[in-house]
Amino acid sequence: MSAWPNNADAHRPDHGPDIPRETELFADPPGEIGADLAGHCRWHTVAPGHLLIDAPARRPHGVFILAAGDVEIFRDDGGAAVPLATLAAIDCFGEFAAIRGEPGSASVRSLSSCMLGEMPSAVFTALLARQTCFSMRLLRRVVDSVRSLDAAVVGAQRRNGSDHASIRELYRDLALRSL
Repeated sequence: MSAWPNNADAHRPDHGPDIPRETELFADPPGEIGADLAGHCRWHTVAPGHLLIDAPARRPHGVFILAAGDVEIFRDDGGAAVPLATLAAIDCFGEFAAIRGEPGSASVRSLSSCMLGEMPSAVFTALLARQTCFSMRLLRRVVDSVRSLDAAVVGAQRRNGSDHASIRELYRDLALRSL
């Protein structure tokens, strides 16, 4: 499970049913599925600085839908946080870890007040199995990531394969894409 606050802040916002449909992954769902997407999420509002995913804790999590606010994805590198990306509403994250039913490879912290929904791994994988439109969108994201990594590797080799900065850039790209 993710590191949600202990207070009873779970809720389903009035506009919740529209939030997942606005994401790239869940856009234009089939009619019978569309009305249910937000209902399958556990919705929370968190304060800035809240740790949503703590990678060193190795806790499995679902897919997160960021309805409002900004989050930072980072990796702990010997006690120092190495920023990997900043995501804003209406992004999703955690899909790859949810498919595997394993913990994510990076940590995620809220940068501002955020409203997020977490769709459990089992619900997400069942949705992918039943609805090929979502599976194909996720597969396209994977293919795009592989192509981007391939281009980054070629670029690093052209610059200088032994350049530590280039290797660190590749590491960051790989870590971000393996969330």
